[in-house]
Amino acid sequence: MANNNYNWQPNWVPFPGIDRGVSRELGDLRRYKTITKHNQEDNPHDKIAKVLNKTHVIWNKLGSDIMTELLTHDRAQCTHHCLQHPAADPRTDQITTLRKRARITIARVFVQSRMSHDIKVRALTSWIDDFLPAFDEEAFNLIERLSLQDRVDN
Repeated sequence: MANNNYNWQPNWVPFPGIDRGVSRELGDLRRYKTITKHNQEDNPHDKIAKVLNKTHVIWNKLGSDIMTELLTHDRAQCTHHCLQHPAADPRTDQITTLRKRARITIARVFVQSRMSHDIKVRALTSWIDDFLPAFDEEAFNLIERLSLQDRVDN
């Protein structure tokens, strides 16, 4: 006849000198940390938000630097960015400046951010698709956004 009162429990305790209850709580804590880490790797919203924040900071600082330089020097002596030499109209200069500003912002985010490459790509893709058309639809039309997306992907 089999013994039905047999209750098997492991004798293994992960840390010597610690009783079973504390050991079980430490196991739950380790499991929680593991699950949290896997969730962060699967859905890195905080990391993407940090890269997007850095992108907006660089975008705004670059805009103020360009305007300061254009006001300090005239158009011919501006060294911070390249403008088309034959100025057709002021709107063309503004579009050129915005596009150059977006390209410089993307390059600086890739260099200055410490996040992994895939996080930067996801954040910059979101920035190109959501922020830039809302900022200026004419300057960042579909063709220009695809060109910027190619820069991010490569």
